[in-house]
Amino acid sequence: MKKKIALIAIAILIIATTFVGTPFVKIVFGDIGNISEVWHNTSTLTIEVYHAPAVINWYDLQNSTGVSQLNKQIDVDQAYCFIINVTCPNNWTEIEYINITAWYDQGNESSYYNETPGGNLNLFLQYKNITVGGTGGTAEYNMLWPTGGEVIKGSMEEEVINESCHNITLWFTPKYQFRYAPGDGLWDSTRNATNDLKSWNFKIEVVTEGGNTTWVMDEFGVYHYCSIVSVGNPTAAGLPGHNATADPITLIHRANANFSLSVDIDDLQETNGYDTIPETACGLKGGDKTSASNFDGTNPIYIYGSASTYHNHDVSGTEHTTSDIIFHCNIPYGTLAGVYETNVYYHLVLDPS
Repeated sequence: MKKKIALIAIAILIIATTFVGTPFVKIVFGDIGNISEVWHNTSTLTIEVYHAPAVINWYDLQNSTGVSQLNKQIDVDQAYCFIINVTCPNNWTEIEYINITAWYDQGNESSYYNETPGGNLNLFLQYKNITVGGTGGTAEYNMLWPTGGEVIKGSMEEEVINESCHNITLWFTPKYQFRYAPGDGLWDSTRNATNDLKSWNFKIEVVTEGGNTTWVMDEFGVYHYCSIVSVGNPTAAGLPGHNATADPITLIHRANANFSLSVDIDDLQETNGYDTIPETACGLKGGDKTSASNFDGTNPIYIYGSASTYHNHDVSGTEHTTSDIIFHCNIPYGTLAGVYETNVYYHLVLDPS
Protein backbone atom coordinates (compact mmCIF):
# COMPACT_ATOMS: atom_id res chain seq x y z
CA MET A 1 0.00 0.00 0.00
CA LYS A 2 2.82 2.45 0.94
CA LYS A 3 4.53 1.60 -2.27
CA LYS A 4 1.40 2.41 -4.22
CA ILE A 5 1.02 5.78 -2.54
CA ALA A 6 4.63 6.72 -3.33
CA LEU A 7 4.17 5.87 -6.99
CA ILE A 8 1.04 8.05 -7.14
CA ALA A 9 2.93 11.02 -5.62
CA ILE A 10 5.74 10.67 -8.10
CA ALA A 11 3.27 10.63 -10.95
CA ILE A 12 1.57 13.80 -9.72
CA LEU A 13 4.96 15.56 -9.45
CA ILE A 14 5.89 14.56 -12.99
CA ILE A 15 2.57 15.88 -14.31
CA ALA A 16 3.00 19.20 -12.47
CA THR A 17 6.51 19.65 -13.78
CA THR A 18 5.37 19.08 -17.28
CA PHE A 19 2.77 21.87 -17.23
CA VAL A 20 4.56 24.48 -15.06
CA GLY A 21 8.14 24.03 -16.19
CA THR A 22 9.71 24.55 -12.75
CA PRO A 23 9.18 22.98 -9.43
CA PHE A 24 7.11 24.78 -6.80
CA VAL A 25 9.29 26.57 -4.25
CA LYS A 26 8.03 28.19 -1.06
CA ILE A 27 10.27 30.97 0.43
CA VAL A 28 9.71 31.92 4.03
CA PHE A 29 11.29 35.17 5.48
CA GLY A 30 12.37 35.56 9.03
CA ASP A 31 10.77 38.15 11.39
CA ILE A 32 12.42 41.73 10.83
CA GLY A 33 11.25 43.13 14.10
CA ASN A 34 9.91 46.62 15.08
CA ILE A 35 11.66 49.63 13.21
CA SER A 36 10.70 52.93 14.87
CA GLU A 37 13.43 55.42 13.74
CA VAL A 38 15.83 55.90 10.83
CA TRP A 39 18.48 58.53 9.66
CA HIS A 40 19.62 59.45 6.13
CA ASN A 41 22.64 61.77 6.06
CA THR A 42 24.02 61.64 2.51
CA SER A 43 21.85 64.22 0.64
CA THR A 44 22.84 67.96 0.49
CA LEU A 45 21.19 71.41 0.38
CA THR A 46 22.92 73.99 -1.88
CA ILE A 47 22.33 77.76 -1.72
CA GLU A 48 24.50 80.13 -3.81
CA VAL A 49 25.04 83.59 -2.29
CA TYR A 50 25.85 86.18 -4.95
CA HIS A 51 28.34 89.04 -4.60
CA ALA A 52 26.01 91.97 -4.13
CA PRO A 53 26.68 95.31 -5.86
CA ALA A 54 27.50 98.23 -3.61
CA VAL A 55 25.14 101.14 -3.05
CA ILE A 56 26.36 104.76 -3.21
CA ASN A 57 24.06 106.36 -0.65
CA TRP A 58 25.37 109.90 -1.17
CA TYR A 59 28.40 111.78 -2.45
CA ASP A 60 29.76 115.32 -2.52
CA LEU A 61 32.68 117.50 -3.55
CA GLN A 62 33.52 119.87 -0.70
CA ASN A 63 36.01 122.60 0.15
CA SER A 64 38.04 122.75 3.36
CA THR A 65 35.12 124.27 5.29
CA GLY A 66 32.64 121.59 4.24
CA VAL A 67 30.76 123.62 1.61
CA SER A 68 29.58 121.66 -1.42
CA GLN A 69 31.27 122.56 -4.70
CA LEU A 70 29.08 120.48 -6.99
CA ASN A 71 28.08 122.51 -10.04
CA LYS A 72 30.25 125.40 -8.86
CA GLN A 73 33.70 126.70 -9.75
CA ILE A 74 36.64 125.89 -7.53
CA ASP A 75 40.02 127.64 -7.11
CA VAL A 76 43.42 126.28 -7.98
CA ASP A 77 45.94 125.69 -5.19
CA GLN A 78 43.16 125.02 -2.67
CA ALA A 79 42.31 121.72 -0.99
CA TYR A 80 39.10 119.88 -1.84
CA CYS A 81 37.71 116.44 -1.09
CA PHE A 82 35.35 113.87 -2.52
CA ILE A 83 33.15 112.32 0.17
CA ILE A 84 31.30 109.07 -0.53
CA ASN A 85 28.98 107.06 1.70
CA VAL A 86 28.91 103.47 0.45
CA THR A 87 27.08 100.35 1.60
CA CYS A 88 28.13 96.87 0.56
CA PRO A 89 25.14 94.63 1.46
CA ASN A 90 27.21 91.55 2.28
CA ASN A 91 30.25 92.96 4.05
CA TRP A 92 32.74 95.78 3.48
CA THR A 93 35.44 93.22 2.72
CA GLU A 94 33.80 92.68 -0.68
CA ILE A 95 34.68 96.26 -1.71
CA GLU A 96 37.70 96.19 -4.00
CA TYR A 97 38.04 99.75 -5.36
CA ILE A 98 36.43 103.14 -5.25
CA ASN A 99 37.64 104.91 -8.38
CA ILE A 100 37.13 108.64 -8.97
CA THR A 101 37.99 109.83 -12.46
CA ALA A 102 37.54 113.37 -13.75
CA TRP A 103 38.11 115.09 -17.08
CA TYR A 104 37.48 118.44 -18.76
CA ASP A 105 34.71 117.92 -21.30
CA GLN A 106 36.04 120.53 -23.78
CA GLY A 107 32.49 121.60 -24.57
CA ASN A 108 31.46 118.11 -25.63
CA GLU A 109 29.82 115.73 -23.16
CA SER A 110 30.99 112.73 -25.17
CA SER A 111 34.63 113.70 -24.60
CA TYR A 112 36.35 111.23 -22.25
CA TYR A 113 39.97 112.22 -21.77
CA ASN A 114 40.41 109.96 -18.76
CA GLU A 115 40.46 106.91 -21.01
CA THR A 116 44.18 107.56 -21.47
CA PRO A 117 46.36 108.72 -18.56
CA GLY A 118 48.48 111.84 -18.74
CA GLY A 119 48.15 115.60 -18.77
CA ASN A 120 46.14 117.88 -16.54
CA LEU A 121 42.97 117.06 -18.46
CA ASN A 122 42.81 113.97 -16.26
CA LEU A 123 42.29 113.06 -12.62
CA PHE A 124 42.19 109.54 -11.19
CA LEU A 125 41.93 109.02 -7.44
CA GLN A 126 41.62 105.49 -6.10
CA TYR A 127 40.62 103.93 -2.78
CA LYS A 128 41.96 100.36 -2.71
CA ASN A 129 40.51 98.10 -0.03
CA ILE A 130 43.09 95.71 1.41
CA THR A 131 40.97 94.53 4.36
CA VAL A 132 41.31 90.80 5.05
CA GLY A 133 38.33 90.38 7.37
CA GLY A 134 36.05 92.03 9.89
CA THR A 135 34.35 95.39 9.41
CA GLY A 136 37.14 96.78 7.24
CA GLY A 137 38.97 100.07 7.39
CA THR A 138 42.37 99.08 6.00
CA ALA A 139 42.95 100.68 2.63
CA GLU A 140 45.38 102.48 0.32
CA TYR A 141 44.77 105.88 -1.27
CA ASN A 142 46.53 106.44 -4.58
CA MET A 143 46.47 109.04 -7.33
CA LEU A 144 47.06 107.30 -10.65
CA TRP A 145 46.75 110.43 -12.82
CA PRO A 146 48.21 112.95 -13.29
CA THR A 147 51.88 112.43 -12.48
CA GLY A 148 53.42 115.81 -13.32
CA GLY A 149 52.40 117.76 -10.24
CA GLU A 150 49.24 119.23 -11.78
CA VAL A 151 47.35 117.79 -8.81
CA ILE A 152 48.62 117.06 -5.30
CA LYS A 153 47.21 114.01 -3.52
CA GLY A 154 46.08 114.80 0.01
CA SER A 155 45.02 112.56 2.89
CA MET A 156 42.36 109.88 3.17
CA GLU A 157 39.74 109.62 5.92
CA GLU A 158 37.67 106.50 6.51
CA GLU A 159 34.79 106.31 8.97
CA VAL A 160 33.38 102.85 9.73
CA ILE A 161 29.62 103.18 10.21
CA ASN A 162 29.04 99.44 10.52
CA GLU A 163 30.26 96.19 9.01
CA SER A 164 28.87 97.08 5.59
CA CYS A 165 28.78 100.90 5.45
CA HIS A 166 31.71 103.37 5.40
CA ASN A 167 32.29 107.07 4.77
CA ILE A 168 35.32 107.62 2.49
CA THR A 169 36.93 111.07 2.13
CA LEU A 170 39.69 111.63 -0.43
CA TRP A 171 41.53 114.99 -0.41
CA PHE A 172 43.33 116.59 -3.37
CA THR A 173 44.68 120.00 -4.40
CA PRO A 174 44.44 121.17 -8.04
CA LYS A 175 47.55 123.19 -8.85
CA TYR A 176 48.06 126.33 -10.91
CA GLN A 177 47.42 125.00 -14.41
CA PHE A 178 44.44 122.77 -13.57
CA ARG A 179 42.17 123.43 -16.55
CA TYR A 180 39.83 126.42 -16.39
CA ALA A 181 36.16 125.41 -16.68
CA PRO A 182 33.51 128.15 -16.69
CA GLY A 183 30.52 125.89 -17.26
CA ASP A 184 27.72 126.93 -19.55
CA GLY A 185 26.37 129.61 -17.23
CA LEU A 186 23.41 127.52 -16.07
CA TRP A 187 24.91 124.94 -13.68
CA ASP A 188 22.04 122.49 -13.53
CA SER A 189 22.17 120.98 -10.04
CA THR A 190 20.57 117.66 -11.02
CA ARG A 191 22.46 114.89 -9.29
CA ASN A 192 24.07 112.09 -11.25
CA ALA A 193 24.04 114.08 -14.49
CA THR A 194 26.60 115.80 -16.72
CA ASN A 195 24.71 118.40 -18.70
CA ASP A 196 26.80 121.55 -18.25
CA LEU A 197 29.25 122.09 -21.08
CA LYS A 198 32.78 123.40 -20.48
CA SER A 199 32.97 121.78 -17.09
CA TRP A 200 34.91 119.06 -15.34
CA ASN A 201 32.92 115.84 -15.34
CA PHE A 202 33.64 113.23 -12.72
CA LYS A 203 32.61 109.63 -12.17
CA ILE A 204 32.61 107.76 -8.86
CA GLU A 205 32.74 104.02 -9.43
CA VAL A 206 32.58 101.34 -6.72
CA VAL A 207 33.85 97.89 -7.72
CA THR A 208 33.08 94.83 -5.60
CA GLU A 209 34.10 91.17 -5.79
CA GLY A 210 32.51 89.36 -8.67
CA GLY A 211 32.91 92.34 -10.98
CA ASN A 212 29.87 94.29 -9.81
CA THR A 213 30.14 98.02 -10.50
CA THR A 214 28.04 100.89 -9.17
CA TRP A 215 28.60 104.48 -10.33
CA VAL A 216 27.42 108.08 -10.22
CA MET A 217 28.46 111.11 -12.29
CA ASP A 218 28.44 114.86 -11.71
CA GLU A 219 30.27 118.12 -12.51
CA PHE A 220 32.23 121.06 -11.17
CA GLY A 221 34.00 124.09 -12.63
CA VAL A 222 37.36 125.82 -12.17
CA TYR A 223 38.07 129.56 -11.96
CA HIS A 224 40.59 131.33 -14.19
CA TYR A 225 44.13 131.54 -12.86
CA CYS A 226 47.24 133.14 -14.32
CA SER A 227 50.42 134.67 -12.94
CA ILE A 228 53.87 135.73 -14.09
CA VAL A 229 56.23 134.07 -11.67
CA SER A 230 59.53 135.61 -12.73
CA VAL A 231 61.23 137.32 -15.64
CA GLY A 232 64.80 138.29 -16.32
CA ASN A 233 66.12 141.83 -16.83
CA PRO A 234 67.67 142.22 -20.29
CA THR A 235 70.80 144.36 -20.66
CA ALA A 236 72.76 145.29 -23.76
CA ALA A 237 75.51 147.74 -24.73
CA GLY A 238 76.73 149.23 -27.98
CA LEU A 239 77.82 152.28 -29.91
CA PRO A 240 75.47 154.74 -31.63
CA GLY A 241 74.51 153.39 -35.01
CA HIS A 242 74.90 149.79 -33.88
CA ASN A 243 72.39 147.11 -32.93
CA ALA A 244 72.91 146.15 -29.27
CA THR A 245 71.55 142.68 -28.53
CA ALA A 246 70.89 141.38 -25.02
CA ASP A 247 71.47 137.83 -23.85
CA PRO A 248 68.34 135.63 -23.79
CA ILE A 249 66.19 135.99 -20.70
CA THR A 250 63.71 133.56 -19.15
CA LEU A 251 60.08 134.24 -18.32
CA ILE A 252 58.04 131.81 -16.21
CA HIS A 253 54.28 132.08 -16.12
CA ARG A 254 51.25 130.03 -15.09
CA ALA A 255 47.99 129.81 -17.04
CA ASN A 256 45.12 127.34 -16.70
CA ALA A 257 43.52 128.22 -20.05
CA ASN A 258 44.61 129.18 -23.56
CA PHE A 259 46.54 132.44 -23.33
CA SER A 260 48.22 135.34 -25.06
CA LEU A 261 51.40 137.02 -23.79
CA SER A 262 52.52 140.41 -25.05
CA VAL A 263 55.40 142.75 -24.25
CA ASP A 264 55.54 146.54 -24.40
CA ILE A 265 57.94 149.28 -23.28
CA ASP A 266 58.16 153.04 -22.96
CA ASP A 267 60.84 155.28 -24.42
CA LEU A 268 64.19 154.65 -22.71
CA GLN A 269 65.32 157.50 -20.48
CA GLU A 270 68.96 158.26 -19.74
CA THR A 271 69.37 157.84 -15.97
CA ASN A 272 70.70 161.40 -15.59
CA GLY A 273 67.76 162.74 -17.60
CA TYR A 274 69.78 164.16 -20.50
CA ASP A 275 68.51 162.12 -23.44
CA THR A 276 66.07 159.40 -24.56
CA ILE A 277 65.99 156.47 -26.96
CA PRO A 278 62.56 155.99 -28.56
CA GLU A 279 60.85 152.65 -28.01
CA THR A 280 60.62 152.22 -31.77
CA ALA A 281 64.39 151.72 -31.78
CA CYS A 282 63.95 148.59 -29.68
CA GLY A 283 62.37 145.21 -30.32
CA LEU A 284 62.54 141.53 -29.46
CA LYS A 285 61.84 137.94 -30.42
CA GLY A 286 61.00 134.85 -28.42
CA GLY A 287 58.32 132.25 -27.79
CA ASP A 288 56.24 131.77 -30.92
CA LYS A 289 57.78 134.91 -32.42
CA THR A 290 60.84 133.45 -34.10
CA SER A 291 62.05 136.59 -35.88
CA ALA A 292 62.84 139.94 -34.30
CA SER A 293 60.91 143.13 -34.96
CA ASN A 294 60.72 146.59 -33.40
CA PHE A 295 57.93 148.17 -31.39
CA ASP A 296 55.75 150.42 -33.55
CA GLY A 297 55.07 152.99 -30.85
CA THR A 298 51.43 151.94 -30.49
CA ASN A 299 51.04 148.19 -30.19
CA PRO A 300 52.75 145.59 -28.02
CA ILE A 301 54.72 142.69 -29.44
CA TYR A 302 53.08 139.28 -28.91
CA ILE A 303 55.34 136.36 -28.17
CA TYR A 304 52.29 134.07 -27.78
CA GLY A 305 48.96 134.54 -29.51
CA SER A 306 47.70 137.93 -30.66
CA ALA A 307 45.09 140.53 -29.76
CA SER A 308 42.39 138.10 -30.93
CA THR A 309 44.00 134.63 -30.82
CA TYR A 310 45.38 132.44 -28.06
CA HIS A 311 48.22 130.02 -27.60
CA ASN A 312 47.20 126.47 -26.63
CA HIS A 313 47.03 125.76 -22.93
CA ASP A 314 49.73 123.47 -21.50
CA VAL A 315 48.49 119.94 -20.85
CA SER A 316 51.15 119.10 -18.28
CA GLY A 317 53.23 120.74 -15.60
CA THR A 318 52.47 123.58 -13.22
CA GLU A 319 54.12 126.43 -15.15
CA HIS A 320 55.28 127.50 -18.59
CA THR A 321 58.91 128.50 -19.17
CA THR A 322 60.04 130.68 -22.08
CA SER A 323 63.82 130.91 -22.13
CA ASP A 324 64.53 132.51 -25.53
CA ILE A 325 63.32 136.11 -25.19
CA ILE A 326 65.96 138.33 -26.80
CA PHE A 327 65.75 142.12 -26.71
CA HIS A 328 67.69 144.40 -29.06
CA CYS A 329 68.15 148.13 -29.54
CA ASN A 330 69.19 149.93 -32.72
CA ILE A 331 71.00 152.78 -30.98
CA PRO A 332 70.33 155.98 -32.98
CA TYR A 333 73.25 158.05 -34.24
CA GLY A 334 73.94 161.01 -31.99
CA THR A 335 72.71 159.29 -28.84
CA LEU A 336 74.61 160.56 -25.80
CA ALA A 337 76.67 158.06 -23.89
CA GLY A 338 75.05 156.86 -20.71
CA VAL A 339 72.72 154.26 -19.22
CA TYR A 340 69.16 154.19 -20.57
CA GLU A 341 66.29 152.42 -18.85
CA THR A 342 62.55 151.84 -19.26
CA ASN A 343 59.84 149.67 -17.78
CA VAL A 344 58.97 146.46 -19.56
CA TYR A 345 55.27 145.51 -19.47
CA TYR A 346 54.32 141.86 -19.82
CA HIS A 347 50.63 141.25 -20.32
CA LEU A 348 49.26 137.72 -19.84
CA VAL A 349 45.61 137.26 -20.91
CA LEU A 350 43.49 134.10 -20.70
CA ASP A 351 40.90 133.01 -23.22
CA PRO A 352 37.49 133.77 -21.65
CA SER A 353 35.68 131.00 -23.51
